Amino acid sequence: MTDTKRLMDRVGRIGLVLSLGLALVPLWPGPGANAALPLRIIIKLRAELSSPSTPTGHPSLDATLAHVGVQDMAPLFDLSSGDAALKQSLGLEHIYLLTLPASSDLETALATLAANPLVAYAEPDYIGYGAGAPNDQWFPYQWSLHNTGQSGGEVGADVDILAAWEVTTGLTSTLLAVIDTGVDLDHPDLATKVVAGYDFANSDADPQDDHGHGTHVSGIAGAITNNGVGMASVCPACRLMPLKALNSDNWGYYSWWIAAIEYAVDNGAHVINMSMGGSDYSQPLRDAVRYAYNADVPIVVSMMNDGNDTMYYPAAYTETIAVGATDRYDDRWSFSNYGSHIDLVAPGAAILSTKWDDTYVIWDGTSMAAPHVAGVLGLVHGLRPGFTVKELRAVLKVTSEDQVGPANEDKKGWDQYFGWGRLNAAQAVRYVVPPAGVTLNGPTTGLASSDYTFVATVSPTTATQPLTYTWQASGQAPVVHSGGLSDTVTFNWAVSDTHTVTVSAVNFGGAVSGSHTIAVWAPTPGAVITVCRSGGCHFDTIQDAVDFAVDGVIIRVATGVYTDVNTQGGLAQVVYVDKSVVIQGGYDLDFAAPLNPDAHPTTLDAQGAGRALYITGNVSPTIEGLNITGGDAAGLKGGLG
Repeated sequence: MTDTKRLMDRVGRIGLVLSLGLALVPLWPGPGANAALPLRIIIKLRAELSSPSTPTGHPSLDATLAHVGVQDMAPLFDLSSGDAALKQSLGLEHIYLLTLPASSDLETALATLAANPLVAYAEPDYIGYGAGAPNDQWFPYQWSLHNTGQSGGEVGADVDILAAWEVTTGLTSTLLAVIDTGVDLDHPDLATKVVAGYDFANSDADPQDDHGHGTHVSGIAGAITNNGVGMASVCPACRLMPLKALNSDNWGYYSWWIAAIEYAVDNGAHVINMSMGGSDYSQPLRDAVRYAYNADVPIVVSMMNDGNDTMYYPAAYTETIAVGATDRYDDRWSFSNYGSHIDLVAPGAAILSTKWDDTYVIWDGTSMAAPHVAGVLGLVHGLRPGFTVKELRAVLKVTSEDQVGPANEDKKGWDQYFGWGRLNAAQAVRYVVPPAGVTLNGPTTGLASSDYTFVATVSPTTATQPLTYTWQASGQAPVVHSGGLSDTVTFNWAVSDTHTVTVSAVNFGGAVSGSHTIAVWAPTPGAVITVCRSGGCHFDTIQDAVDFAVDGVIIRVATGVYTDVNTQGGLAQVVYVDKSVVIQGGYDLDFAAPLNPDAHPTTLDAQGAGRALYITGNVSPTIEGLNITGGDAAGLKGGLG
């Protein structure tokens, strides 16, 4: 986008804000951290404790804790809730939060603790910050959901939410946990969507927003939709679990974030949104993220807003889904971070959402991009609740729109600016819808050693192609094809039997299957094969019947003239006989009457192109009731003209 377009976009946004009676407010106030706050350190121990607090039962550890002035020691994870076995497998029961006097020297305390052989690691409790067509009143201004070019944007530079809602609007059983500054619990577009949460910043059960950031993020993901007022959200049916882990100044300790992640997983959240980040790597925060990952709860995190490749956590952990921001032109929002850890981008510039004073406001930021992705994962969860985080990441990877941004940044495939591409809600939900059904058609009877084709057709569905077809049949090797809404396969059986053909049509959302039977017949001496021109017989040429037969088979030929010249054996003839078979002409068309060549004449007519009938010298066929005519006898040993 040109600088002029960016300026006009900014002017247009200000005009829009004024026309809506809204306000542009800063997203990133200063931390306002109080220097008198106690010092907080997180440690992981290598040994079990007889008591989860001081004294620990280990004299050397107790001496170290006393030396650095530990005032309080508490487990960081709660093994009495959630999946205790999973927590133990990750070693979370050995992680503790220590509180020291504010006057303590951090570096000295960390070094002293780390020197104790019972301490696996010691690190500060780091501080991170918040990144800064329904009938809803303001939906026409929500370009991120449905971009019609309003305010000069590019048509289609959105997440295609209307098409996604044609597939699903989510389920009320799906819980989106929003770890942030809380939520306006009385907001008319949020109140009935909120379930019980917790305030980890103030240690109480009232996650009321006292900053605004969390309310704005929550509205994007799951505000009430199609209620005639306010705005629409990405996942209209999803419910919201507010977990306040940022204070009124929009910062929070990592230990708050860790506790919030654990609470979300242990209390049934299906998706976690974290529009926040800290610049310091933390092993216990990584452990909490791994706990959610192994519990199949995806964590969606904003990339943060420096406009460079600085890594923030938890976005930089490989187990999270890191989201950058785009504007209404499908350009990267200029302050959106980028780098090797980005997964995808979503709209994040000039996003209208709920404000903590029961109104609405327009904000910018990767904070606004992340809940778009979290909301889409909520829609997907309603369709495929058993998906793992790995599978959900695969959905986003495959369905994001690639190369929608500037060519110098949005390269084909993954790149450090756009990741896999820009979020597309419609493609994501369609991708996980299984095919509705499959119909399998083919012949029900047939002759051995012949090719038979079977066709599978998938019922109309919203499922996204491609489909993988796996064909199986008795006596045949499995056949696997990739294709669209139909597929074909050919099988050939050499022996008599009733064979079952099965097909499974699979996409990322699931599978459907169908079956079909065919009775295959192989001739034996004395068996009867029929030939006629009118259809309904085993064959329509005598030559095909002879080729199929074995010695001793009886070939009955219905009345008619047979002129199909072939060149078997290097000769030209209507019928080349190389087996000791019985060929009988003179039958009526339905083979109901006895053999009567006079009443039902059967003629082989070579029409001058060769012999009508040629018999090799080493077989002894029986020929009855055939009129032989039109052949050239010259030089054709054993032939009948």
